[in-house]
Amino acid sequence: MNKIPLVAGREFFTRIQSRTFLVMSLLGPILFGLFILVPVLMAQWDNESTTVWVHDPSGNFDSAFANADGMKFQKLPKGTLSDGPLNAKDSANIRELLQDSETGVLSLQVLDSTWKTNIAYFSEQSAGLQITERIEDAVNERIYQLRMNQYGLDPQTIESLKSESDLKA
Repeated sequence: MNKIPLVAGREFFTRIQSRTFLVMSLLGPILFGLFILVPVLMAQWDNESTTVWVHDPSGNFDSAFANADGMKFQKLPKGTLSDGPLNAKDSANIRELLQDSETGVLSLQVLDSTWKTNIAYFSEQSAGLQITERIEDAVNERIYQLRMNQYGLDPQTIESLKSESDLKA
């Protein structure tokens, strides 16, 4: 029974002296770091500008989108897409607009008086995290403003009620 620690110690030192263990001990943390850094670096290097055509028949979201960070929002000319739900003719028009790979089409349709909105984004490439977050944040902020106006609330008063606390640990 007292030979178990002796055998375990010998196995342990045999394993750590092997070339594979030494190489993986050095390469493991490096590979792990690369798995974290490569996506971050790729996101920073993506400086291509994207043009997003905004289709808003209601006109309520005209001021919601600001050009920044390589994203340019342009209002789609009247008559390009239908004012109601998108149909087959609109699909052909959207494909024509998406000839450039750095272009997207954002369709916003207000469904009811509570500002429930149908949002659709079309592009040749999948929408990245940056695009989806910017669009969602802008639409949510604009709906927030529209709802406050609908109920007769003053946006400055509501903002003044918000509290910001700093926790010191």
